[in-house]
Amino acid sequence: MSERGQVVARYEVRAGDQRALAYLRAFCAVLALCGAIAMLLGALPLPLFMVAVLAVLLSVAWLAQSRRLAKAARATSRPSLTAYTHGLWIEEATGNEWLPWSDVMQIEVDEERLDVVITKREGARRRIEPRYGGVDLYELVHTLTQVWSRASAAERVGS
Repeated sequence: MSERGQVVARYEVRAGDQRALAYLRAFCAVLALCGAIAMLLGALPLPLFMVAVLAVLLSVAWLAQSRRLAKAARATSRPSLTAYTHGLWIEEATGNEWLPWSDVMQIEVDEERLDVVITKREGARRRIEPRYGGVDLYELVHTLTQVWSRASAAERVGS
């Protein structure tokens, strides 16, 4: 057992899921681009012309996201989320973060964005996308809340 405590739960992003999302975004980008080109071929009033230009820009953004996801699917390291008895270890391509349970005030689901929101003691919020295979959003929040509650109870008893 490490200074982080015992591993309670570990979730990892699957390469197949990232590839599927990359294909979906690429397909949507091609559809948006085809629709925009079809619109631009006709005589359009200014508001519709702006919508067509926005569709072209959107398709470019989706293609860039698709390419990033495809690259991440080929990488050897996978983004993961590991709940330890003393905190949460978040591994992502942009960097890793250790979040001790003592710094957590609340764990909840953001119903509008459909992600996990962890509110820290200093008021900052950490958002976690529910992209881990084998667990849905509410199950993930339930597991994290249980581990955090047990750690908080143990901390109060130990004080």
